[in-house]
Amino acid sequence: MEAEDGKLKCNCPSGTFGEDCSLGVCEIENPCLNGGTCVPASNIADTPSCICPPGTFQPVCEQCYYNFTRDAYIQLDSQVMLAINSLNQTQCDEECDKDERCTFNFIGLDGCYIFEKPVIFASGNGDLNKYKERCMQMEECLLLTHILEDNKCFLFNVTLNNALSILRLIEGQHGNNIAEKICC
Repeated sequence: MEAEDGKLKCNCPSGTFGEDCSLGVCEIENPCLNGGTCVPASNIADTPSCICPPGTFQPVCEQCYYNFTRDAYIQLDSQVMLAINSLNQTQCDEECDKDERCTFNFIGLDGCYIFEKPVIFASGNGDLNKYKERCMQMEECLLLTHILEDNKCFLFNVTLNNALSILRLIEGQHGNNIAEKICC
């Protein structure tokens, strides 16, 4: 306690507040949005976590939606994708493990595909709604492109503007989509 203008004031431990140090960060600066419930960390100096209501996403219960660019897709090139012939999944995983730039790999019709940033997921079998949901569940996913013709989908950890600084936008391709995840 210290005197301030003749009044006693508590020196609160880190992460506590109030006249008697009984308030934590959840009461003072609740980080949880959209009706999320703040849960104090076990160590008072650590960041609290949130229990999020349905339709919101961790870590702070943001509501997310997609901003679509229709009839377009993001074209990958050899800078972010490499195909290696005749490998099984184990060998493909080993190739990815050897390359520090590799962020994701899978076996496709032409062999092992190895991806680097900004790709964080790729698939050649699925529908757009499935990959929109997958991106929503991945905090690092900020953008996806779906190529209808061969049903390929790629998830990225960059915004559309940042993706276009390193990849090409192909427009006028009916049925293809780019979806940028916006959270608030």
